[in-house]
Amino acid sequence: MIQKSTNTNQEKAFDRTMKEEFVMERILELCKERGWTKYRLSKETGIPSSTINNLIKRTNTPTIPTLIKICNAFGITMAQFFSDGEQVSLTVEQRELLRCWNRMELEEKCRTAAFISGILGDRGDSICMEDKIERKTMR
Repeated sequence: MIQKSTNTNQEKAFDRTMKEEFVMERILELCKERGWTKYRLSKETGIPSSTINNLIKRTNTPTIPTLIKICNAFGITMAQFFSDGEQVSLTVEQRELLRCWNRMELEEKCRTAAFISGILGDRGDSICMEDKIERKTMR
């Protein structure tokens, strides 16, 4: 007789814990990549510092709306947040440029985008960050 494999309560709890740990580890990894503190993450997301601290200390899984705010602050999608690796192949130079970009303040990103647009002229689409500036000033 072949028995079906069923998850025990202990296995389910382990799976859930691993997912919770992954989310918090990923948030901390993204902060480290950008040189952000928990305070900076709080300011960028509009989530109170106490909530950020509680999420990290207790390794609670954030709600979907909270995770969306976090992803928006990092400038990534939820799919990118949960991806196992890079979805596109980047050169060493491209990765370095992205690392630098991710560490910039919004104003620095706007100046850089304007500079790049000026260099490209008619060769490329204009890089517009006005919507991000408006959202940031509304906070």
